[in-house]
Amino acid sequence: MRYLIWLSVYLPLMLLMIPACHADEGAIDRTVLQGVSSVAWLPDGSLLASRAGAGASVLSLADRQWRPLFQGMEYLTTSPDGATVYAVHPQQGVYAVAVADGALTAISPLIAAACLPSPDGAHLLLRTFEAGPDRRTTHEAWTVVGADGSLPTLLLRGAHPDPPAWSPDGQRLLYVEKGKVIISNAVGNRRTVIMTISQQEGMTWAGWVGERVCVWDGPAGTLALLDANGRNAEEVGRSTLRPIVSPCGTWIWYSNGVQRAFYQVANRRIIPVKEAWYPLRWFPDGQHCIAAYFAQRPRAYYLATPEQPHLLPVSEEFGIAPNSRRLAYVVREGEPRIVVYDLAQQRTISLGAPPPAPLTFAWSPNGDALVSIPANAGRGGKVTLCEFNDVSAE
Repeated sequence: MRYLIWLSVYLPLMLLMIPACHADEGAIDRTVLQGVSSVAWLPDGSLLASRAGAGASVLSLADRQWRPLFQGMEYLTTSPDGATVYAVHPQQGVYAVAVADGALTAISPLIAAACLPSPDGAHLLLRTFEAGPDRRTTHEAWTVVGADGSLPTLLLRGAHPDPPAWSPDGQRLLYVEKGKVIISNAVGNRRTVIMTISQQEGMTWAGWVGERVCVWDGPAGTLALLDANGRNAEEVGRSTLRPIVSPCGTWIWYSNGVQRAFYQVANRRIIPVKEAWYPLRWFPDGQHCIAAYFAQRPRAYYLATPEQPHLLPVSEEFGIAPNSRRLAYVVREGEPRIVVYDLAQQRTISLGAPPPAPLTFAWSPNGDALVSIPANAGRGGKVTLCEFNDVSAE
């Protein structure tokens, strides 16, 4: 009986290897991942594929072998070193799953909706929803636990537009609560208020800019940078809209609703933005972004830099490689197609027509493989893996 249950869960995943077809012979290999609802890349370049409510398996691209990892749980996230996957059981809470052998370790009885590991992998930040006294409402909460499940500490309760943010070294947490900008230690039991701002919910924000802190007070229209101890504050500019900070804290976009600008943190240079656009998504290296032009109807999207806002027209369906090397996007007008743009070589590659359902993309860590996931994945939509070898330009 156990063998039959195992087959019913994992056999669909073991039969994923549909014969590949090629856009350019020997250049792009396509594989349809049957029955898969979501995917996540592991740091070693293997692929974690999940089926809703049925568990997950790992595909090694090197030997094309699938290996069952867990069942009966939903994937949450992966540890920074890739050795552990965190998943949640609908009744038993959060488990750590060893990628090497599938060994399970109970972490927390909380039924977490999200899990944010610290950059050093030592702690986890769990998002949960608790039933209210009337059993008809729910309350959001963020709890810190050790990566081994030790020292659970309730950090924050109540609806907040932004989760607490880990510092780059994973030793501190930054968040805003009732008009107070707070930094706590990684355990969450020592907290320091570094600044007091307005209490208007959804109109304040704080985030890390390297080792410094960027604080936005929307009602006051102020945007400032200060040290993590609350000292050496400097005004960046006047902003009534929430700022957008690039990875590594290179750039800060801000706007007072009429004028927009980029602030270059390293040399304190301000670059005015003449057109009505903002960085919808930054590339991991902080050099490029996807620009959204909110004054245009329909809304327009471009590959951009703060100083070059019209490098390449793209769309709202896009995916950026973790190494910032490639960009995938969907063209729906004219001849519909999925396009990959190689930033280093400045060339495009066509992957053929997209499905009718909206797509999201998941790139491998080295940018050499791409998974396209339709909105109806798991309900008939085909999840497709594309591997790039020696590709030629479009």
